[in-house]
Amino acid sequence: MNERLTARQRLAEEIEHLNEDEVAEVLEYISIMKSMREEERDPQRFKRELMVLLSQPEDGVRTPSSREKGAAASTRRVQRFSD
Repeated sequence: MNERLTARQRLAEEIEHLNEDEVAEVLEYISIMKSMREEERDPQRFKRELMVLLSQPEDGVRTPSSREKGAAASTRRVQRFSD
């Protein structure tokens, strides 16, 4: 336990000498470490969240209309038959 406190104290001292951008990077790294730990505990949750994120349209990207999707499917069918 004493070693852990020493490491924590050393980390606190190191952080004191960082500028704000460097502190932000350390915090981002800590956030990544926490996410990885959570993913190890519940990998299915992260797969579900990834699927939800991937299924959402991106900002500024227009989703094709059903008519456009149908036209694209028709084009693929025609291309398959012509090959």
